[in-house]
Amino acid sequence: ESYGPNKDGGGTIVVPGYHHRLAEELSTFDTRQRVRDGPMQYRFGEEMFGQAQRVCLRKGSLLIWDQRLAHGSVPNRSSQFRCAVPIRFFPKSQMDSRRAKVRAETIRRQIDLASFEHEVSDIGRVVFGLT
Repeated sequence: ESYGPNKDGGGTIVVPGYHHRLAEELSTFDTRQRVRDGPMQYRFGEEMFGQAQRVCLRKGSLLIWDQRLAHGSVPNRSSQFRCAVPIRFFPKSQMDSRRAKVRAETIRRQIDLASFEHEVSDIGRVVFGLT
């Protein structure tokens, strides 16, 4: 089943090619808008929103994109249920020891809250810094 191009279905939007001009865009930001830790977040302006394209996928599909690509979502105004599970990958070199520690502590809390400890594999413990 495909959600198709029905605009009422909401979902992920991306601005094609934006990752190629990200550095230039960032240089125009006020220093208070710059993020030192974690993802950069800001609202699409009219010009950028006009360039955005909705990404339609079939049930069970996976969307992979460069994290520097401007992306967001629009509300689902249809009667059809839609969900997503975001998964982020990045090189280990992009995470300093402080960020890794905070990330591991956050993941540990969530695992404990969900009583999920027995479900975490050996490789999962390594990947999430739980060893």
